[in-house]
Amino acid sequence: MRIYLSLGVLFCAVSTLSAATDKVVCSFGSWATYRVSNGKLDVENINPSLCTHIVYCFVVLDPATYTVKHSNPYADISLKGFTRFVALKKTHPNVKLLLAIGGPSEVSVAYSKMVASSVHRSTFIQSVVSLFKTYGFDGLDINWQYPVLKGGSVLDRINYITLLSEVRDRFTSEGLLLSITVGATSDYHRASYNIPEINKYVDFVSLMTYDLHGWFDAQTGHNSPLFAAP
Repeated sequence: MRIYLSLGVLFCAVSTLSAATDKVVCSFGSWATYRVSNGKLDVENINPSLCTHIVYCFVVLDPATYTVKHSNPYADISLKGFTRFVALKKTHPNVKLLLAIGGPSEVSVAYSKMVASSVHRSTFIQSVVSLFKTYGFDGLDINWQYPVLKGGSVLDRINYITLLSEVRDRFTSEGLLLSITVGATSDYHRASYNIPEINKYVDFVSLMTYDLHGWFDAQTGHNSPLFAAP
């Protein structure tokens, strides 16, 4: 099963690659550029040598046109976030730079309608490819939270696979990567994902293991999914 650990909500990295995996997937949250003092994080603060893949978060799905839409146009366009991000390949040509669509602020309604229609799926895929040709991203990460849930349809679990298969076909011809980010608990897997089918079409899957702990826990502590708590 091709499932890898996504390292970080905003941007995290490790200093060496483990023999257990050939991927170190890092995420950059474009909204971090608005922070002040030590919390501020810009594209230029990323050290690409620490990652094999870096994901720029997030764009969203336009519910009216079923095309890619900027959730943060000031950072992406006005501050040239996309252009500066893709420019990381000038100094690190081997790093793969992906763009993520979705995220925790999205609901499933538009995604559910998109995956249910062959016309809408085609429109979505074409908009992604066009954007990537404009900026030079290496691939797409679909961070739909979550199929079936948050206003989705019971058919999302099936239609999601259809979308992935069609994206895979187009991306193969374009030389692009496809990954998805999924919830880490068994409840999400049963409700939202057909994992054996997903693995036929994606290059890798990132698990949101940082959601295994949160405000709902009775105690605080550093979350390391590598080991169980005492």
